[in-house]
Amino acid sequence: MAGKVSFPGPKTSEVFVLDGSDSHSPNFGSLVFIDRVILTPMPAPILPSRILPKITRLAAPHIPLAVYRRLLPRNPIGFFYHAVSDTPLPHIKHLYPIKSAAEFEQDILYLKQHYTLIGYPELCSLAESLTRRIADSPSIPSNAAFLSFDDGFVECTTVVRPLLLKHNIPCLFFLATDWMDNQAMYYRGKMSLAIEALAKLDPEQQNATLSRITPTARCTHRHNLQLSNLATFKSWLLSHQQADEPLIDRVCDLLEVDIPGFLRTRQPFLTRAQIQEMQAEGFVFGAHTRRHPKLSTISQGEQAAEIVESCQFVCEMTGQDQVPFAFPFSGSGVDRDFLARLRTEHPHIGPLFDTQKLRRDRPFIFQRIWADQPVPGVLPERNLAHWLRDAYIREMNRSYS
Repeated sequence: MAGKVSFPGPKTSEVFVLDGSDSHSPNFGSLVFIDRVILTPMPAPILPSRILPKITRLAAPHIPLAVYRRLLPRNPIGFFYHAVSDTPLPHIKHLYPIKSAAEFEQDILYLKQHYTLIGYPELCSLAESLTRRIADSPSIPSNAAFLSFDDGFVECTTVVRPLLLKHNIPCLFFLATDWMDNQAMYYRGKMSLAIEALAKLDPEQQNATLSRITPTARCTHRHNLQLSNLATFKSWLLSHQQADEPLIDRVCDLLEVDIPGFLRTRQPFLTRAQIQEMQAEGFVFGAHTRRHPKLSTISQGEQAAEIVESCQFVCEMTGQDQVPFAFPFSGSGVDRDFLARLRTEHPHIGPLFDTQKLRRDRPFIFQRIWADQPVPGVLPERNLAHWLRDAYIREMNRSYS
């Protein structure tokens, strides 16, 4: 079925034409789903600036990944997770969905088929050479990718580690150092445990419990706040930030959530012994701050303390001279010149890792795509392709908006 689709190229002086004349796929309006793609640079038409983003957004979902790699070249591409488990994890369950072991293995197989997985030594050398603008910089494969896990959940060793070893995949693990050895619980983890505790009660018990919580909620929120059911309670509780942790602790007390007991019996975070065992197997550990704050919400002095102290802790624990650092939530809003100075003043801080998908950044900062979530209706073997396409579409929309 014949058909062509034109859309803007990465340079303003050209467009790309997707020639679907050999395609056996059906038409989609004026677009064509393409099996075989021919990229042909052509003179760009003169389009009003308000029309160009609309055309781009219309075409974006139907552009093959192979074309995106030409349009928006990024190398390497990073993916990050938090946990993998075949059973629900109550401290994560109400925050975001995670993949099963089988689903994560499908991600690994997809990466092995389409990318060359590289480890921290290659990433570190690349960041160093680009930062110093060394002419003869080390080369990496043209289709390089890397994996990482944030937060330091115990499933990194019980579930993830065996699969990585099975497939010989390098991986980075970033630790929120105050949580290591189950010394403290993440404030959002407390939220999830509180929601889980309320969800386990019958409707009558839920109503009675919410009646006890509502006065506490109104003291720090709207005076007319009404926590009428599980949904309103969940929405209200998840709206809080780390500065509200005393309130979150009070809610946990009212729900009889035993945080110290959970840390002691469930042990949701990696221990020093487990980390050292994984390190001996070749896995690399980095820092993820001490307390997992959103860095853009605290002062630069506090940002520096969180980064420097957590990296120093991981250095001392692992014996590394330099360790990578990953931003909690996102590094958006954190001044890049400040980060460059911090790395110069503290050589034990290695490359930095952010979560802004495919956005370009300073040479010492690698971006990553969040890959935790299974997608309803998408086959497990195509899940990672879905998130990769989503990242390309978002970057294209941002570039042309």
